[in-house]
Amino acid sequence: MAQPKDPTDLIRPAVEGACRVMEAAANAGVKRVVLTSSIAAVLDLSKGTHLHDALD
Repeated sequence: MAQPKDPTDLIRPAVEGACRVMEAAANAGVKRVVLTSSIAAVLDLSKGTHLHDALD
């Protein structure tokens, strides 16, 4: 997959999607949201397919 010529083509959908998630969470009464930058922030390949969670 080629890189887009305009970085905004990637940034705008990410920001808008994050805003929609935050708004939906607020409307649902969610008290805490953990937003990660990528799957690498929660996936520990050294432990197979272990996903980090609140217990880690």
